[in-house]
Amino acid sequence: MNGTTMTHRWLTEREVAEKTGVAVSTLQNWRSLGGRGPSFAKVGRLVRYSLDAVDEWMAEMERQSPTRV
Repeated sequence: MNGTTMTHRWLTEREVAEKTGVAVSTLQNWRSLGGRGPSFAKVGRLVRYSLDAVDEWMAEMERQSPTRV
């Protein structure tokens, strides 16, 4: 490594729900369906979302929203 320290912030599903306004149950449904919602990591029973992945997903949703004229 080049001496720089990288920190990676992980969020719980409740934190993601609060940040995005999406219900925890919806996040859980999206995970079970696959391919929807922000990417996540699972360690045992714990589910965590990368803050960067959530921000990227929200930006992608914004780009996909139809523009109003």
